[in-house]
Amino acid sequence: QVCKIADVIAYINHDIDDAVRAGLVTENDLPNSAIAILGTRRSQRINTLVCDIVSYSWVVSGKGGVGEPGIGMNLSVLQATNELRQFLFDKVYRPSLESEGAKKAKKAMQLLYSYFLRHEDKLPREFGLLNDDKERKVADYIAGMTDQYASRLAEEISR
Repeated sequence: QVCKIADVIAYINHDIDDAVRAGLVTENDLPNSAIAILGTRRSQRINTLVCDIVSYSWVVSGKGGVGEPGIGMNLSVLQATNELRQFLFDKVYRPSLESEGAKKAKKAMQLLYSYFLRHEDKLPREFGLLNDDKERKVADYIAGMTDQYASRLAEEISR
């Protein structure tokens, strides 16, 4: 529960920052009803979420009231968080899948995958130690690449 809720806090705020920096959305595009509850700035949103989780979890743990132990958020904060998540899906994640950059990245991944399946000897040696499945080794190797490294390597391979 703790890891899942910590991921929600981190990803929502990080993805909002990335989307604003990339010019996909502006701060003014964020849903007013969610921002009114969570805060306009990143630090405010994180503080609101953390404080709410601590407060809610204290009550349901039996320390401040009665109930089953658990980690969660009060309903209004949960709804605001879900509204921000939905906003990100509608305005950032889904449209990004159809962008030219996404198509280029998909093509690069396919190129890298087929290349390393044909040239398993080009994989770092440590990828053969834990798994004998060639497809898994290749997928694990590609998954560990940074975006920049994968793009550069795909470009080199395609020459």
